[in-house]
Amino acid sequence: MDSSYDISVQQDKKELELASALKDLQEVEQAELFIARDILDLQRKRKDLQIAKSKASHNVKQVTIELRLLKSQFWASKNSGT
Repeated sequence: MDSSYDISVQQDKKELELASALKDLQEVEQAELFIARDILDLQRKRKDLQIAKSKASHNVKQVTIELRLLKSQFWASKNSGT
């Protein structure tokens, strides 16, 4: 049977082990929170890029239509002799 001193030493070792394990757990939880924050930031950036892409696509379509109209006006003017 272990003496009270031996048990006390074992208890101290286990308390140190527990403290280390708790510290490791906190570090992992903190890293997880940072990743979650980064994911949210990336989702916001993706949404912003999707909006910018939609606006750029709309602009391309609008300018293409305007260019076609100008070309049509040019040839109509050219064919009418003006």
